Amino acid sequence: MIRSRFLPNPLAELVPFIKKISDKILKTTLHEGVGFLHEGLNGSDRDIVTQLFKSGLIQVCIITSSICREVKLSTPLVIVMGTQYYDGPENSQTNYPVADLLQMVQPVSSPLVNGHGKCIILCHTPRKEYYKALLCGTYPVESVLPQFLHDYILVGVAGKFIFFKKDVVENYLANTFLYKRLTKNPKFYGCQDLAVHMSDLAKNTLADLQANKCVVIGDDRIYSTDQGEKNIKFYINYKTMAKFSASLTPTTDMGGLLDILSKAPEFDALPIRFGIDEEEEVCRLLSNQRFSYENSKFKDTHAIANVLLQAHLSRTSVGVNLAICQKYVLSFAHKLLQAIIAISSKKRWLGPTVLAITFNQMLMQGTWETDSVLLQVPHVTKQLAIKCQKRNISSLDDLKKMEHGKMCEIFNTSDSRLCEISQFFSHYFIPVLVYKVEHALESPEKIKVRICFEIKKDEEFVHAPLFPTTQRKTWWLIVQRSDDCSFDMESIEAGSENGYLLKFTVPNRPGRTKLVIRFMCNSYRGFDRFYDLNVDVEDGKVMIREAIKSKENKND
Repeated sequence: MIRSRFLPNPLAELVPFIKKISDKILKTTLHEGVGFLHEGLNGSDRDIVTQLFKSGLIQVCIITSSICREVKLSTPLVIVMGTQYYDGPENSQTNYPVADLLQMVQPVSSPLVNGHGKCIILCHTPRKEYYKALLCGTYPVESVLPQFLHDYILVGVAGKFIFFKKDVVENYLANTFLYKRLTKNPKFYGCQDLAVHMSDLAKNTLADLQANKCVVIGDDRIYSTDQGEKNIKFYINYKTMAKFSASLTPTTDMGGLLDILSKAPEFDALPIRFGIDEEEEVCRLLSNQRFSYENSKFKDTHAIANVLLQAHLSRTSVGVNLAICQKYVLSFAHKLLQAIIAISSKKRWLGPTVLAITFNQMLMQGTWETDSVLLQVPHVTKQLAIKCQKRNISSLDDLKKMEHGKMCEIFNTSDSRLCEISQFFSHYFIPVLVYKVEHALESPEKIKVRICFEIKKDEEFVHAPLFPTTQRKTWWLIVQRSDDCSFDMESIEAGSENGYLLKFTVPNRPGRTKLVIRFMCNSYRGFDRFYDLNVDVEDGKVMIREAIKSKENKND
């Protein structure tokens, strides 16, 4: 058998590593001394290929442009197989940014490691001199701040760095790389007069921020609004909070929330790099989704965001390129839901607030609200969940209390899988909610009541294998008064020592105030608890007449 030219060592040295590879195509190419890395490859396979190339057991490694920043390799030769990519929103081929191209050729720019290096770039002939000057000369790098200027200035206003209009230019923009490049290369930015250009830039940006209710401008003073500060807190686009606030209503349902979420400005520039296969797959998904989209077109980035969210909740597998976009959508969707919760809770809309928290639970676990909560358990399929339901096992508590023998009978699986299920339940518990009541006479007519809630013992991180990033567990405490239907809410991070202090007043006369307490987890379905708390006033004292009764919210 003739050994491949890309295998410097005997194949037998590679075999132990190849056996650990899960990707079938990668196994085949490694036999020839060729590896590849892309976003759809699991972490274990990626680490093995990286180590094989670093150790010299394989001599060719093919890497997609989107992960070139994540891979740290050095080599004497890099070949860039093209300098353009398909830009979905623009529906055209676009040149890679200079920073990305420099990152692609970085492996040959380590003289202390390689001694020397060679880079071959395949590009259109008119661009040849440009890339030659970029790599071999001192070609200037220009600022991209104008594309993100609104968010940059909003940070300055919210962070108390900008107080007056003149501060935007004099104390903020004057210290940026943009300002320095404007003096060196004004034509690139369409600048004829530096002072006029900077003044117009600041004026137009502030006008946009004010139109989106992020700042308030009075005379020469600039103030950030609560909406603007929320944009900064959740690290989202300056238009997002205004768009959400205008779209949300007290009667928003699940389909409406999904539509609002997918139309966020964050998805205007969804990175679409699809071929014919992906287009057909998106069309198929669009025609088989639970909630239809009003403008179901393949080129519409918001329609694609909508369908990828629904595919995640339905646990429908997608191709490699779509999976890359799906990770992008999911990572933003979590932050956007926090913004929706903030808006609806400030407007005192209990329905949309609870719905957004429920949607976040669904997003973390990859299930619909109508699916069985048992699907969150490792190796539980929809068929197995139906089988459990027939045996009156519909909640996580029911499954946790099941005897080992019965679990083996139902799951009909190996001990290793049962160990994974047991490990999941080692992280599953409902933390104890404790409270203490204090009261003081505020006036002859009113009594001030203080109830302090605290969470005892809880895990810090979320078990969410279908979600692309690690998340911390958070509990939402929602306290609703039955007498005026108002509510207060607070988020409490798991593992923290902080509690929540509820303050309110009751009439200084014999009577009862009913409180409905919702205790909701941000990341698991079936963990929610409801408490009925009766606050009784008698002889100027506040007492709890009934014990708190916990009611589990079962989503079967």
